[in-house]
Order: sequence, then structure tokens, then C-alpha cells
Amino acid sequence: MTRFSAICWPLARRLHWGVLAAGIALPVGGGGGAPGAARGRRVQVAAPRDTVPGDTAGVRVLPRFEGTTTVASRRGPRTPLRARIQHWIVPNHRVIARFPATGFLIVQLRGGSVTTVINGVRRGRQLDEIWAVPSGVTMRLETGRDDAVLETIALLSP
Repeated sequence: MTRFSAICWPLARRLHWGVLAAGIALPVGGGGGAPGAARGRRVQVAAPRDTVPGDTAGVRVLPRFEGTTTVASRRGPRTPLRARIQHWIVPNHRVIARFPATGFLIVQLRGGSVTTVINGVRRGRQLDEIWAVPSGVTMRLETGRDDAVLETIALLSP
């Protein structure tokens, strides 16, 4: 286990999804809300983009947040950490042999149904279920009859 994974695993186990997202967004974003939203200004949201062709063709990725912060460690100085929050819309009856997100992933199924294979373990996921994918591990994703919506928090070394 790398030093980076050693820091991220306890963080993922101890923190609730919303607390984790707020804890990363608030120090970096300076308030957590959309800029200008409180003042009644129009906020422009990043446009969705398609990923590379192949088994991920048709998958839409909506970037929600990307920034850098530091995380306290019991064994040493604060460690810099880059976080990326994205929504993935995966069409029905799709098999993605290698999910394209990188880094230590915290994934939540927001809609639809999926089956994942992580480290050779196949598991059907329930709506609103949260799971972690260690850095460097491949996650295979299979959707059912419905499109699936996933929210990922990727924790990366800066």
C-alpha cells in the first residue's frame, strides 16, 4: 500500500459522503456554493463531454469540481491532495472493461443499476450505495436495463 493509499483509506472509511465532499470543497472553493449563486447572478455550468471512443463510447462525463487541498496525517506533515468530483451517465446494457477515472475513487450509484468487478470480486450495487476503488485497481462496470448515473470523487497526488 502506497503512502497516498494509506492516507485515503482511513479518510474514506470514517467520513460520510456529504461530509467528505464538503470537506474538500469548502477549503478550496471558499464557501462551497456556486460562485454568484447567492447574489442572484447567472452561473455557467461546465458542459458535459463524451469520453474517448471504445467501450466508453456514449458515456457522458459532467465535471463538478476540481481543486487541491491538504490532508492532515498522524505520521507526518500535511499531504497535498487533488480532488475531482464528476458525474458519469452510462447508457444501458453497457460493459466498460476498465472504468476511465483514475486515482483513489469513492463512487456512489445515483441512479439505475450496475454490477462492478473490483479485484476479481463481482457485486451488484444498490441505489445510493457507496464504495471505494483503491488507486491502481481496475473497476469493470456493467449496466442493466436502465442507464446508470454515478458520482465519483477521485483523490489524486498533485
